[in-house]
Amino acid sequence: FGVAFVKLMNPDGTTLQDGRHDLVVYKGDNKKMEDAKFYLTLPGTKVEMEEKELQASKTLANFTPSKDSTKDSFQIATLICSTKLTQNVDLLGLLNWRSNS
Repeated sequence: FGVAFVKLMNPDGTTLQDGRHDLVVYKGDNKKMEDAKFYLTLPGTKVEMEEKELQASKTLANFTPSKDSTKDSFQIATLICSTKLTQNVDLLGLLNWRSNS
């Protein structure tokens, strides 16, 4: 068994971009993988994994997300429709105009 996940919200408050996403599949035989607090700290997509590896190479730290990660991937396609959430950070500022005086 394995675990794959994607974060629907970005740190800047926008949603996941529409399109195809390659998710990293982690092997599920480790007891730590049963705890969402553990696996949600790992990169969910191949793009996130590449970004973390790039940041780690700049700081000279070794980044190893998990020895349980596999070469397998799972591809999904997303299309998000919302009246309150957006994929555009500028539009997000307009939607939250009352809280940003």
